Amino acid sequence: MEGSGIDSLLAMMAKGKYYSVQDLANLSSQPQIAVAGVMKFLAKYSFVERLGVNDPLFIKSTKISISPGEAANVLSMLVAPNVITEQ
Repeated sequence: MEGSGIDSLLAMMAKGKYYSVQDLANLSSQPQIAVAGVMKFLAKYSFVERLGVNDPLFIKSTKISISPGEAANVLSMLVAPNVITEQ
């Protein structure tokens, strides 16, 4: 999923409601493996909170200051080869 797909997935989540990976896969018509990867990214960078380990549930964070898609794009640029050039 690209940045806009990440944003779309987060936008599908209603405030105050918990979702499983399967719930979000069904809502987004995306494969569970793709949704699981996105949710791992969103939890790592505090866009969502994770509850549980084996079958985690996710809830949208109330402290979002940047869109996750924008954050993913910035991170991609930072890890891309030849982004920083010496002068």
